[in-house]
Amino acid sequence: MKTAQLQKIALFKEIEKDELHAALHFLNAHQASYQKSEHLVNIGDQWTEAGLVLSGEVEASCVIENFHKITLNHYLPGQVFDPAFATAGAKSPMLVSALSGCEILWLNLQRLNDVASLKEHYRQQLATNLIHLLAQQGIQTTMKLHVASQGTIHDKLLAYLHTLPAVDQAGNRRLPFNQTELAEHLGVNRSALSRAIHKMKTDGVLKIDGRQVRVLKH
Repeated sequence: MKTAQLQKIALFKEIEKDELHAALHFLNAHQASYQKSEHLVNIGDQWTEAGLVLSGEVEASCVIENFHKITLNHYLPGQVFDPAFATAGAKSPMLVSALSGCEILWLNLQRLNDVASLKEHYRQQLATNLIHLLAQQGIQTTMKLHVASQGTIHDKLLAYLHTLPAVDQAGNRRLPFNQTELAEHLGVNRSALSRAIHKMKTDGVLKIDGRQVRVLKH
């Protein structure tokens, strides 16, 4: 990923081009390649670094009773996983794997825990950006709890769709999951979800074209 592209990423916001190399060096940045289905982080691993997706797509998932898999999130180029666990050095409750061949830039965010070392502008800016990143993650977690609290699949799906950013002025949103993964993410039966989506389309609530979806009415 080129310097100009890195500067657009939230973690490196407001860091000047001539400071970016120093910032990457400070975070002990190093790049690694992974094949499709390869594990990047296993359940129980100690998080020591956060991963910035440079190319490809990464999935975070967990396993509950009876080895049932739940998809937690997908990460696309420019997105960082998982800054909270990496900063705290916590053990991972989830599996992170490559959905396709991917390039990851690993970053040691624990370097930002040493306040005495944050003298240079770029280090202070990294710390500020990390706080914003963690705050955004906290907001997303609250929104996920709101989705999970809904009583019906219809309401869960609508609440979830409203957490996705619009990709155009018409209000279209892009689903990051296929239908099986979406059912896992919402914690509902896939067949029941399929029936709910069909009814919502028939009733004029949703318009769906592949992974592009638009809420027409509530």
